[in-house]
Amino acid sequence: MSRKRKRYGDDVVNDDDDDDNSESSESSESSGSSDDDDDDTSDVEGDEATTTEDVEAKQSRDRKRRRADSTHHRHHSHAKTRITTHRNVVRVFAGINTNTSLTFIRHLTSLETAIKQERVPYTFIEVHVNSTGGCVASGMVMADAILSCTVPITTRIVGTCASAATFVAFAATEKCVMSRLATLMVHQPSGGIIGTAHEIRQEAENINVVEKIITRFYHRQCPRLRHQELKKLLKTDRELTADEALRLGFIDDIV
Repeated sequence: MSRKRKRYGDDVVNDDDDDDNSESSESSESSGSSDDDDDDTSDVEGDEATTTEDVEAKQSRDRKRRRADSTHHRHHSHAKTRITTHRNVVRVFAGINTNTSLTFIRHLTSLETAIKQERVPYTFIEVHVNSTGGCVASGMVMADAILSCTVPITTRIVGTCASAATFVAFAATEKCVMSRLATLMVHQPSGGIIGTAHEIRQEAENINVVEKIITRFYHRQCPRLRHQELKKLLKTDRELTADEALRLGFIDDIV
C-alpha cells in the first residue's frame, strides 16, 4: 500500500491507494452510484476551498504581523540613540550605553572640529542631558570625551538626569546648569552574579571599586559637594530638585 500526502496550510489530507479500496471503488462505480460520486467530489472541492481560504487568511495575518514588527523595529532602533546636534548644542536624550557613547563622541568631535576651523560662528558647546542613565563604563567614556574636548563645554540638565547620565552632566569644563523643572538623582552602582561565595565577594569588591571611582569623580567635578552628604545620597534613589542640587553643590546655576 502506498500513501500520498497533500498539505494545505496546516492541514494534511491523506490519499490511500489500496488495491482492496480500488476494487471496492470499482464495484461502487459499476453499481451506478453517481450521486455518491458527485457528493464526494463536492466535499473534496469544499474542503480544498475552505483550506485555501484558511491559508490565504493566515498568509495575510503573517504579512500584517511582519509589517507591524518592522515598524516597531524601526521606531525602537531610532529610540535607542536619540542624540542630535543643532547649532552648537548636542542633545543627549537617550539611555547611556555603548551605542549612545559612540554616537555622542561622533557628534561632539564633529562640532569641535567645525568650531576650531571656524566653519560655525560659535566659541563654545552646550550639552543638554535628559537621561535616566545606564552603563557606568559608557557614561565615563562620554565624560572623558567632554573633558578632553578643546572647546569649552557647558552642560545643562533638562527633564531628568540620573545614574550614569550624571557623569555626562558633571563633566562640564565651564559650568553645569539645571532647568528649574528638571530632577537629578545619584546612587550607588549595582551589579549581580551567580556563583560561589568567593565569586560573590569578589563581585561586591568590584562594585566598591567602581563606587570609589564615581565618588572621586563627583568630588573633583563638584568641589562644593560635601563628602558626608554625598555618602548619604548614594545610598538612596531620591530625586533632587534644582534648588536642592544647587544647595548641595552638584550644579553651578539654575536656568
